[in-house]
Amino acid sequence: MEKFSSQKELAGYLDSFGIETENWGKDSAKTIGHLAEEINEGEAVLLEEKGQVIRQIQIAGVDVFYQNCRLYEDRQEFSDGRTRKRTLTHSLSEKFKGDESREDAAKRALREELGIGGKINIKETGEKIETKDSLSYPGLKTRYIVCEFEAFLSPEQFSADGYVECGGGKKNYFLWKETE
Repeated sequence: MEKFSSQKELAGYLDSFGIETENWGKDSAKTIGHLAEEINEGEAVLLEEKGQVIRQIQIAGVDVFYQNCRLYEDRQEFSDGRTRKRTLTHSLSEKFKGDESREDAAKRALREELGIGGKINIKETGEKIETKDSLSYPGLKTRYIVCEFEAFLSPEQFSADGYVECGGGKKNYFLWKETE
């Protein structure tokens, strides 16, 4: 699908498939502007299948470990005061940008979301494809192509207090839990 020249054009396109966007940007939903940005940056595409529109994204899902601990996302806090708790399958996830390789997307996730530098010890562990309703964009089905990875941090990369990612009008808080 091509890029849209305006948020209004994108909203009209979605409306033609019965997807209402006026409640986006409330509660845990993102705005129509966020979706337009995803499309324009090559992070998402809209596909027409069997008379409906589907948002498709590729994600690097990374489980992050240090010794006997696994990292998890505790919460997201938006600049407008909203807080969202998500139950994620992986420690963190990052949408691919354009034609970025799987490993590059996973390493970028660690660098951008956690501020991890230096050599990254990472391995790919599989792939899952799932189509479901989007929490971010209510009413818009999303196909998630998840490339799964495990990352093992060095002592220099480890922060016992966890990590905070700031950007995009929100903060993501990551904390450690002991593994069993």
